[in-house]
Amino acid sequence: MVGHVPQTISRYFKQYADETFHAFCPLSRYPRTMLPIDATTAEGANDRQAITAERRQRIVDASRRVFLERGLVRARTRQIAEAAGVKEAILYSHFASKEEIFSAAIFDPLEALISEIFARVDLLGTADEHTRQRIFVEGHIRFIEVMKEVVPLFGVALYSNVEVGRRFFTGRLLPLFNSWFKLTERSVEGWSHRNANPRTVAMAAWGMHFGMALDAAMTDDELDVTGTARKVADVLYYGLLRPEPSGKSKRSRKATALPPR
Repeated sequence: MVGHVPQTISRYFKQYADETFHAFCPLSRYPRTMLPIDATTAEGANDRQAITAERRQRIVDASRRVFLERGLVRARTRQIAEAAGVKEAILYSHFASKEEIFSAAIFDPLEALISEIFARVDLLGTADEHTRQRIFVEGHIRFIEVMKEVVPLFGVALYSNVEVGRRFFTGRLLPLFNSWFKLTERSVEGWSHRNANPRTVAMAAWGMHFGMALDAAMTDDELDVTGTARKVADVLYYGLLRPEPSGKSKRSRKATALPPR
């Protein structure tokens, strides 16, 4: 038995076993945290993540077409999977339900927009006038681009089923509005502006962008995103500014108009 082997012999066999093991397994000499990272393994993991993200986006894009054609209630996950070119089981590896896919179809772009604008807002308070105006216009351009993408689904979301529409509004859309209100309040910090209610300003902006995108969708007109965004930004930006001194001329007002891109 091992317990009866003299201690020196036991140490000898242990040393021999360790040296043999390290000779055939050189990486075993290093602690786990010191093992070199296999670049191909890391690259493979990144490739898999990219493929997964691309497939998820393909499902979301396909779902928009299906929801518009059949509505939220009549649409089936099988139809969405077929439109996306994937098996239905693959679809469920990304989403738990049809309703979750629908929420992603609308809210993925909107939530990404809010995050993107939040990242820019902190620049407004310390920016000079020209930079502030540029950031303001760029934000409205992105807003209209996103509205063009999701506005057709709002009717499906809110009116295809009254109870589902109410849950949709209170559970997902209202929290998004609240984030938009906070974003509006933060965006005007640090510069002179009228004492306007952030909720009123935010809903006015939302309504203007929504209306422009809806008009383009219903009339099949090509929306001039940049030109429209500049007009909306001009109305909101100068509507928020402090009243101009009575002696300021129209010419000087025109000189401060939003600069061309």
